[in-house]
Amino acid sequence: MRTPVAVLLSVACSLSAGDNWIREGNEAFYNLDYDQSIAAYEKAVAASPDDQILHNHVADALLYRGDKQRGLRTIEEVAVNGKANRVDARIVLCALYRREGRATRAIPLVSQPIRRYPRNYPLPFEMAQMYASPGNRRNALKTLGEIRRLKQENAPGYERVPWEKIYYEAGNLEFWFDDLDRALTRQGQIYDLQNHHNLAVKAYRQAVKFAPEAEAARESQHYINSPYTRPVRNQERG
Repeated sequence: MRTPVAVLLSVACSLSAGDNWIREGNEAFYNLDYDQSIAAYEKAVAASPDDQILHNHVADALLYRGDKQRGLRTIEEVAVNGKANRVDARIVLCALYRREGRATRAIPLVSQPIRRYPRNYPLPFEMAQMYASPGNRRNALKTLGEIRRLKQENAPGYERVPWEKIYYEAGNLEFWFDDLDRALTRQGQIYDLQNHHNLAVKAYRQAVKFAPEAEAARESQHYINSPYTRPVRNQERG
């Protein structure tokens, strides 16, 4: 049986070796030597296989080297088996899936962090774009409508979301889905919220000209004479 001193020395040596590999991996990574970085990080993983952060380091180096498939597999493993950084891995994986044109795979991953962190308003905006990317108009606009509802109700975290951002994102989605008349109306609303009614009028008139019989045209015609204002919050109603 080893003495307590021997055990402590063994642990110290193990930590020192792992730390050395991490430092070597970092040095190589910042020097753009991704092969050396991967080799060092993998040795650190071998010394501490339960440290999911080290697996993330390996994945980052793989992705920067251009080994996308292996990098994705590594982050997917962390997203499933990680402990302290599982949520971080899922969010990183969402961004990677979107960049690779696989947005539908990202949606289930971002749903859980949205439920877990209800004040984190950027996540629902990301989800709306993920739905929009493969052409899921209904759920993209539904998600944005939920953001609008939470803002209207002054939900925790959403009081910091500017109305301009909500309407800007709505305009982006409508432009994406070829709803140019409604996108122009949203642009006008953004200008009105910024107290630039002269610019808003130009956007509203473009919306009317583009599709004079559309609902967005009638809405725009109204805002030409009566500038758009912020919706009234629940707590302000009396």
